[in-house]
Amino acid sequence: MWRVVLRSHQRHRMRLVLICLAISVGVAFLAGTFILTNSEHAANASTADQAYANVSVAVQGHLSSSGQQGLSQFQAVPEHLLPTVLAVPGVARAAGEVDGYAQLVAADGTLIGGATSSAQGISVGPVPSLRPFVLDLGRLPATSSQVVVDAHTFAAQGWHLGQTVRVVTAQPTARFTVVGTIRSRQSSDVLGTTLVGFTQSTAQHLLGTEGSFSLIVASAQPGVSERTLASRVARAIGPQYYSFTGSFLRAGIAKVSSRGALKFGPVLDVVLGLALFVGALVIFNIISLLVAQRRRELALLRCLGATRTQIYRSVLAEAAVLGFVASTVGLGLGIAAAALLLRIDTGGAGAQTSAASLDISFGTVAVSLVVGTAVTMLASLLPAIAASRIPPVSALRQDAMGDALESSARWRGTGFGLASVGLALVAVGLFVDQGDQVEIWLVGAGMALGLVGLGRLSPLLVPPIIGVLGWPLQHLSGLAGHLGRQNTMRNARRTVVTATALVIGVALVSTLAIMSTSFKASSNTQLGEALTADFTVLHNGDAPFTVGPAHSLPISVSVLNRLQAEPGLVVSPFAFVTFRLNGAGNFGAAVDPSTIGRMNSFGHVQGSLAELASGGFAASVQQAAAAHLHVGERVNLAFNSQLSTGASNVMRVDAIYQYGDGALSGYIFSTATAYRIDPSLALTAVLVKAQAGVAVGQAGQQVTRAVAGFSDVSVQDPAQVQAVADQSISGQLNLISILLVLAIVVALLGIVNTLALSVVERTRELALLRAIGMTRAQMRAMVRSEAALIGMVGALLGVALGLFLGWVFQRALSSQIQELAIPWARLVAYVVAGAATGILAGTVPARRAARVNMLDAISSE
Repeated sequence: MWRVVLRSHQRHRMRLVLICLAISVGVAFLAGTFILTNSEHAANASTADQAYANVSVAVQGHLSSSGQQGLSQFQAVPEHLLPTVLAVPGVARAAGEVDGYAQLVAADGTLIGGATSSAQGISVGPVPSLRPFVLDLGRLPATSSQVVVDAHTFAAQGWHLGQTVRVVTAQPTARFTVVGTIRSRQSSDVLGTTLVGFTQSTAQHLLGTEGSFSLIVASAQPGVSERTLASRVARAIGPQYYSFTGSFLRAGIAKVSSRGALKFGPVLDVVLGLALFVGALVIFNIISLLVAQRRRELALLRCLGATRTQIYRSVLAEAAVLGFVASTVGLGLGIAAAALLLRIDTGGAGAQTSAASLDISFGTVAVSLVVGTAVTMLASLLPAIAASRIPPVSALRQDAMGDALESSARWRGTGFGLASVGLALVAVGLFVDQGDQVEIWLVGAGMALGLVGLGRLSPLLVPPIIGVLGWPLQHLSGLAGHLGRQNTMRNARRTVVTATALVIGVALVSTLAIMSTSFKASSNTQLGEALTADFTVLHNGDAPFTVGPAHSLPISVSVLNRLQAEPGLVVSPFAFVTFRLNGAGNFGAAVDPSTIGRMNSFGHVQGSLAELASGGFAASVQQAAAAHLHVGERVNLAFNSQLSTGASNVMRVDAIYQYGDGALSGYIFSTATAYRIDPSLALTAVLVKAQAGVAVGQAGQQVTRAVAGFSDVSVQDPAQVQAVADQSISGQLNLISILLVLAIVVALLGIVNTLALSVVERTRELALLRAIGMTRAQMRAMVRSEAALIGMVGALLGVALGLFLGWVFQRALSSQIQELAIPWARLVAYVVAGAATGILAGTVPARRAARVNMLDAISSE
C-alpha cells in the first residue's frame, strides 16, 4: 500500500509540493508568533533579572488600582519607613527608590520614543548594588541640574557628555546637563523606552513623591532566604504596607514590561485561532479534492483486494507524514521570519536590543510540529472516511472526480436544518434578554451552525451567481470565457470548496471594516452630541475620552493653575477614578459639578448633577441598568486606594444621565469628593470653554499661552478630539487587519492549489480541447476566467456574510456601538480585489494548462 502511495506522489510531485506549501504557511505563522512572543518575554525577564538581581525584598504601598500587579500600580511609602527596614534582622543593605514618568525631548522638540507611559525617570540611590543600572560613561548626577540617561538613547541621539537636554515630567519641562550614561549590568538594555536618572531629592520633586519613595529595596545577609526576610519585614512594617520577595518583583516587572511592549497582545490569540481555522479549512479542501481526484486509483486498489480499513489508514498515514514534513518546513520558515522581524524591530530608542535574542523553546517546536500534524490529520479524517467508502465500480466511471464532488439531496436537507437552527439561535441571542454571557454564547453557536448550514447550501447559490457574473466574461472573452463559465458552473461544489477559505477571509475583513466604521460613527456622534468644550488640554498622544485610566498619562497641576489664571475662560479639571462597586472593578471621572455642565451635555438627567457636591455620584443609564442603580439609592463603594485598609464609603446615587462622551459614559464624582478619599489622584485633562463675549480664537490663544513650556501637553479642539478617537480605534484594529490579510493570503494559496490540482487532473479534457483547435492563449484565458469567477464568488459571498456578521455584532454591542455604518466603497473594492486576486491566483495554473501536450489526451490515465 505504501509503495502505491509513494509512486502516486512521484508521478504528481507538483501536487505534493502545493499541499505541503499550504500546510507550511499556516505552521510558519504559528511558529513565528510563538517565537516572537517568547523572545519578547525572555528579553524583558532578562532585563528585570539584571536590574534587580541583588534585591531580596521590596516594600511598597498596596495596590492603588484594580487589575494586575505592577510596579506603577503600587502606592508610595514614606521615607521614615527606611530605617525600620534597615533595622530588620537579616537585612544587609536597604535604599529607597523613586520612579515615575519622565521623557527626554529630542533636538527637534519631539518626545523621544513617542508619547508613551514606558518612558521612565528614576532616582540614583546611595547603594550601588541595589540600583537597577550601572554607570557606563561619565559620572552620576550630584546636583539638581544634572542627569544620567540610558546609553542606547544617548548613542542614538548623538549626544555628548555635558549636553543640555530637556526632560518632560509632571512639572514644567526643565533643562538638565547630561553628566553620564547608564546601562544594565550585562547589556545596554534599560527598564522602559528611555531612562533618565536624577538625584534622589530631584526625583522626589519632579516625579511627585515628596517625602516618600516609590519602593524600598533591600538585600539579605548571607544565609537568609528571600521568603524568610520578606516575612520579617512584613511584621516590622505592619499591614498598611506590602512586602514581597525580589523574585516576585522581578517577575512582576517582566510581566508589566511584556504587556506594554508586546506588539501583538491578547487579540493575537483570537486572530491566530482564525488563521489556524482557515488553514485547516484549506487543508481539508485540498485533501478532499486529492481523495476525489484519486478516486479511480483508490477504487482500483479496492478491486485488487485492499480493504476499507487499509484505504482509511493509508489516507490518514499519508496525511500524518505530509503534515509532519510540511510542519518541519513551516517551523524553519517561522524561525526565519521571526529572526527578520526581531532584527527590524530593535532599532528604536531604549529597545531591548541585546536581550532580545531569538528564543526557540522546546515547547514552540513541539507545539508547531504537533499542531501542524494534528490539524492535517483532523482535516483528513472525513476525506479518509470518504475514501474508505469508494466502491470498486468507480474505477469504471469516466468522471470519478465529478461523481465524488457532486453531493446528494442529503446535503440540502442538513443544510436547511443547520441554517434554520443557527439563525433561530442568533435571533434568540439578539432579541431575547438572557444575560450578556448567555447571549454571546447563543449568538456564537448560532453563527457557527448557520455558517455550516449555508456552506452545505452554497452549491444551490453558486450556479445562478456565476451565471450573472460570468455573462460579461462570456461576451468579452468569447469561447474561453464561455468555457470558463461552464466549467465553474458544472461542478458547483468544487467551486465552493475552492472559494470557501476566501469567503471566510473576506467576511472577516468586511466585518472588521463595518465594525471600525460603525465604532467611529458612533464615537463621533456621541462626542458631537456630548462634548461642548471648546478645547481639551491633555498629555501628548493621549485620548482620555476614548480610553481608560490604564492608558492615560497625567499632566501637571501647574497647567490647571495657569489656565485658571487666564481671564475669559471657564476651566474644568478632569481626573480618572478607579473603584469597586458590588465587588466589580470600575472607573469613572472626577469633575467639577459647577462647570462640567458647560463642557459636556448629559441629555436627560434623572436627579441632579449639582448634588454631586454633597458627596454622592452619578451614573450613565447603561451603567445604572447594569448595576441596578436608582436615584436616591445608597450603595457601598470603595476607591482602590482604600482596598489595603478595608475602608469603604456609603454613597448616594445623585443622578442618572442619558449619555456622555467615552470617559464620562460610566460614573462621575465631584473633584472635592474624589480627592478627599484619594489625594493621590492624578490630573488627566482640563476642559476649557470661552466665556460669553470671548471669541473662540482669542480663547485658543490664551490656552496656548498658558500651556507654553509644557512639552508633554497638547491642546485639541473638538475636531481634533474626534480625529484622535478615530486614530485610536484604527490603531487598535490595524494589527487585526494585517493578520486577517495574511489569512486571505492563505486562502488565495488554497485557490492556487485547487486550480493547479484541477489542471493536473483535467489533463485529458484540456488536451482534447487543444486537439480540436483551442490555442494556448485561449486555454490560459479559460483557466484565468475560472479563477476570476471563483475570486468574485468568494468575495461576493464573503461581503454578504460580512454584512450579516457586522449587523449581528453591532446589535450585540449596541450599548457601545449605537450606529451601524457600512463602508460601501470598501466593500465594493473587496469584490473587485477578489476578482483581481483570483486572476492572480490562476496565472500559474493557466500557464501550466497551456503547456498540456495534445498526445496526453491518449496517454492520460
